[in-house]
Amino acid sequence: MTIEKLDWRAALQRLMGMKLGRTERAVVSISGTTCSGKTTFAQELETALVGEGATVTTVHLDSYFRDKDDPLVPKDADGRSIFDLPSSYHGGEFISAVSALSRGCCVDIPTFNLEKNKRRIGDNKLAMPAHVIIAEGLFANTLLKNAKVFAVHLCIHRAI
Repeated sequence: MTIEKLDWRAALQRLMGMKLGRTERAVVSISGTTCSGKTTFAQELETALVGEGATVTTVHLDSYFRDKDDPLVPKDADGRSIFDLPSSYHGGEFISAVSALSRGCCVDIPTFNLEKNKRRIGDNKLAMPAHVIIAEGLFANTLLKNAKVFAVHLCIHRAI
């Protein structure tokens, strides 16, 4: 495993130099702290890859939040829901979706309503397989590290 510390532009340039998805599907997982720039980086990467002729599908971990009233959502000592732990997500569904896309299958991605902290039933979005699958979210790397998917894992840290 190679760990390098790069600014986002250098990381983007390095990824583009890897010729992702040229011979087989590639997965790029992007994790990092809240508000660190994961989604922005994923968008920049997608734009750059599409500009090079690749197809890209992005899977956001936030689509897999558990409903606020789900008994498996972790609680603090006062009984308030905690949404920044891996068990706050339907992690198995996230892994299955990314794995299926990497094998060339279409998947239904759930839609999560952040205002109501609930999934919107019947409002799934069809995700198509692509040259590059970007898996983005707070625990994307953690959830995918034991999946049977070859992935380039990035962790974004907000500069202090």
